[in-house]
Amino acid sequence: MDIKSEDGRLKIIQFGREIYSGRMYTDGEQWGCGVSTAMDVYCPVERANWFKNTSRADIEVKGGGAANMGTDLHKIVETAEVPDREDKAELQTWLEDYKKEDQKHSVIREKSEFAVFSQTFLYGGRVDLLEEYDGKRYITDLKTGRYNHSDLWKTEAYRQAYIEMTGDQEVGTAVRYMPSPANQKKGQKPRRYSVERHLNCFETFLSCYRAFRMTYYKELIEAGMDKERVFDPLTFMLYEREYGSGMNKDGLGACK
Repeated sequence: MDIKSEDGRLKIIQFGREIYSGRMYTDGEQWGCGVSTAMDVYCPVERANWFKNTSRADIEVKGGGAANMGTDLHKIVETAEVPDREDKAELQTWLEDYKKEDQKHSVIREKSEFAVFSQTFLYGGRVDLLEEYDGKRYITDLKTGRYNHSDLWKTEAYRQAYIEMTGDQEVGTAVRYMPSPANQKKGQKPRRYSVERHLNCFETFLSCYRAFRMTYYKELIEAGMDKERVFDPLTFMLYEREYGSGMNKDGLGACK
């Protein structure tokens, strides 16, 4: 399967201005939404309050800084090399801590930074790591911030797509939190969480994805998603019961 992604393919316009752009994935035949993009519909109360009480400029600065740090630390994990920059000593310490954790749990990294795509549910994403941890193989997401339970839902979505592609049902789901040097100074410590109830996490992701599709179905169709598959079978059933006619000829439901 030749999986490709296109950042910014999904565009949300309000009052003539683009307010959001998201990533779409394709297997060469169908387009699906990126996992992280689909999960943007989920916003806990504390996060919503932070956005409400923070200036746009501060949001962009903090969001951009966090994204850049996450990207940098991912590269350090892949290459095991620290770039020459002002905080090199701190990053070297961070890398050594990461290596110690690997040695403690006999971690064997099989694969990193690869794409998965679910033809069943039409979504895609990039897996950080496929690794063996204490003798068991996991689809692992690496985070540099603090714990967020939605990270487990997203990583479970990657696992389910991986299983669909490979048939490997033995692989587990895990999220490793390796706080950046700045966050470690704030008292955050490395943590690792794994999933036991896979179906619960996956159903929660699918619920978020359903909400995203129901909210932005027009934009998803414009971005290339099959208009006959934007709505799932459950939605078809509810429409038929409520309105007596499922989807109209344009493929846009009765809520058009």
